[in-house]
Amino acid sequence: PNVSLAFQGDDMFMVAVQGKAEIMRDKAAFEDHWNPDLDDWFEDGVDTEGLVMIKVSAERVHYWDGEENGEVKL
Repeated sequence: PNVSLAFQGDDMFMVAVQGKAEIMRDKAAFEDHWNPDLDDWFEDGVDTEGLVMIKVSAERVHYWDGEENGEVKL
Protein backbone atom coordinates (compact mmCIF):
# COMPACT_ATOMS: atom_id res chain seq x y z
CA PRO A 1 0.00 0.00 0.00
CA ASN A 2 3.01 2.37 0.02
CA VAL A 3 2.88 4.82 -2.88
CA SER A 4 4.81 7.75 -4.24
CA LEU A 5 3.29 10.28 -6.63
CA ALA A 6 4.99 13.11 -8.51
CA PHE A 7 3.41 16.17 -10.10
CA GLN A 8 5.15 18.65 -12.37
CA GLY A 9 3.86 22.14 -13.02
CA ASP A 10 5.14 25.10 -14.95
CA ASP A 11 8.62 26.63 -14.48
CA MET A 12 10.25 23.59 -12.84
CA PHE A 13 7.69 23.43 -9.99
CA MET A 14 7.40 19.85 -8.67
CA VAL A 15 5.57 18.14 -5.82
CA ALA A 16 6.25 14.61 -4.58
CA VAL A 17 3.76 12.86 -2.28
CA GLN A 18 4.41 9.70 -0.28
CA GLY A 19 1.71 7.86 1.61
CA LYS A 20 -0.60 4.89 1.90
CA ALA A 21 -2.97 3.84 -0.88
CA GLU A 22 -6.39 2.25 -0.68
CA ILE A 23 -8.30 0.82 -3.65
CA MET A 24 -11.93 1.96 -3.75
CA ARG A 25 -14.69 0.32 -5.76
CA ASP A 26 -17.67 2.38 -4.54
CA LYS A 27 -19.68 3.79 -7.47
CA ALA A 28 -21.09 6.57 -5.28
CA ALA A 29 -17.52 7.73 -4.59
CA PHE A 30 -16.76 7.59 -8.34
CA GLU A 31 -19.77 9.82 -9.03
CA ASP A 32 -18.67 12.31 -6.36
CA HIS A 33 -15.26 12.67 -8.04
CA TRP A 34 -16.23 12.24 -11.72
CA ASN A 35 -15.66 15.01 -14.23
CA PRO A 36 -16.52 15.11 -17.95
CA ASP A 37 -12.87 14.72 -19.02
CA LEU A 38 -12.93 11.15 -17.70
CA ASP A 39 -15.57 10.25 -20.32
CA ASP A 40 -12.76 10.30 -22.93
CA TRP A 41 -11.06 7.42 -21.08
CA PHE A 42 -14.04 5.48 -19.71
CA GLU A 43 -16.91 5.42 -22.22
CA ASP A 44 -19.20 3.55 -19.78
CA GLY A 45 -18.57 6.14 -17.06
CA VAL A 46 -18.81 4.90 -13.48
CA ASP A 47 -20.21 1.61 -14.84
CA THR A 48 -16.94 0.78 -16.63
CA GLU A 49 -16.03 -2.81 -15.83
CA GLY A 50 -12.99 -3.09 -13.57
CA LEU A 51 -12.94 0.63 -12.71
CA VAL A 52 -11.29 1.47 -9.39
CA MET A 53 -10.24 4.67 -7.67
CA ILE A 54 -7.05 4.94 -5.65
CA LYS A 55 -7.30 6.98 -2.47
CA VAL A 56 -3.93 8.19 -1.17
CA SER A 57 -3.49 9.34 2.42
CA ALA A 58 -0.41 11.56 2.29
CA GLU A 59 2.27 11.10 4.94
CA ARG A 60 5.01 13.25 3.42
CA VAL A 61 4.97 16.03 0.80
CA HIS A 62 8.11 17.50 -0.74
CA TYR A 63 8.10 20.48 -3.11
CA TRP A 64 10.66 22.38 -5.10
CA ASP A 65 10.62 25.05 -7.76
CA GLY A 66 14.20 25.07 -9.00
CA GLU A 67 15.36 27.52 -6.33
CA GLU A 68 13.52 26.70 -3.11
CA ASN A 69 12.30 23.44 -1.63
CA GLY A 70 10.57 22.19 1.48
CA GLU A 71 8.93 19.22 3.11
CA VAL A 72 5.82 18.59 5.16
CA LYS A 73 5.38 15.42 7.22
CA LEU A 74 1.79 14.65 8.11
